[in-house]
Amino acid sequence: MWDPFDTGGSFSIAKLIGFFYLAAMIPSVLEFRTPSRVQKTLWPILLFFTVLTTVSIFNISVGQTDFFDMSIFQNIVLIWILANHENLENMVMERALLYFAIGNIVLSFLFYIGIGVEYDVSEDRSTIFGANENNVGIHMSISLIILMVTIIHNRLKLNMARFLLIPGVVVIFLSMIATGSRVSFIAFILATAIFLLFFKTKLRWAKPVLILFFLSAGFYIWQTFLVDEGITNRLLLSIQEGDLSNRLGIWRWVYPVWLESPLWGVGSTGYLDFVFTEANKYISPHNVILEILCLTGIAGLVLYLLFFTRLFNIGLQIFRDKNYLLPLLLFVPICGMILSAQILNVKIAWAIYAYILANSLYVAKSNAQNNILL
Repeated sequence: MWDPFDTGGSFSIAKLIGFFYLAAMIPSVLEFRTPSRVQKTLWPILLFFTVLTTVSIFNISVGQTDFFDMSIFQNIVLIWILANHENLENMVMERALLYFAIGNIVLSFLFYIGIGVEYDVSEDRSTIFGANENNVGIHMSISLIILMVTIIHNRLKLNMARFLLIPGVVVIFLSMIATGSRVSFIAFILATAIFLLFFKTKLRWAKPVLILFFLSAGFYIWQTFLVDEGITNRLLLSIQEGDLSNRLGIWRWVYPVWLESPLWGVGSTGYLDFVFTEANKYISPHNVILEILCLTGIAGLVLYLLFFTRLFNIGLQIFRDKNYLLPLLLFVPICGMILSAQILNVKIAWAIYAYILANSLYVAKSNAQNNILL
């Protein structure tokens, strides 16, 4: 999020670290032996990108000639590298998500002491380092889910050290509330409810105690922090008046773009030509399904949903085979982003996809072991 040279997003610390990571992984590329399960999951998204590029070429106009979406291409390369990295080094993606969450603990402490914080009086929302409030909120929501599962499931074998993360959970939650992001708050609440519903343990008393703890904590948080918060008012507006921050207006405005070419869409060039002609600036559809329909039509949406469904099936299998819920729970904020924001160019979303895809390696190992036993 931090743009120390004020480049307007062209440079950031996160982007710099990303380049360092990719450079560090170049020598390992020769060792990659992409498992068949990973290949099977990735080919629909590769076809999706091919359709997007092809349609964009056919819809090039005088003012819009950027037909190759480098950001989406980088994300596909990233997910391939991360999945292969997991294949070379077990649990590296599990640790990576934990480090992401710890990074947000640090950010939340900065938020708490007021470093880099900006406050919007009119909407009663805060952000940090000039980032979009919803982006900050969704990062916090994802981090809360990661920390909750890490502390309770202890997949990384952190033992007692994992309880040191609890203060971080508190400051991240408070930071998420301060952003006023409804999607982030709802995603965390839904993910927590799903976790409590499907969490399994051999100790009979553990689940009732856990549910009682979360209910008590939720009641205390509501009474102490949420009653007068801006996010509460925003949630009530959504329920009472259907307020979606002008998203309905944007959806109605963008919808005719898809109708121009329902099967193949108009590509990124056609979409950019429309929004710059009509509004003289870029406007996101704030709905990934509608965005994909505009860019690649029904053909692209089918391919993207096939990719998404295969990832979801991996999450289900990990839960069935390993009784581990994090891959499934991370679909909750992802779905929130799909329905109300954007995801095609968002790195954390693709990192989550890579994490879920990496878990397919453990599904494959379990199946192989079962076949040997049979």
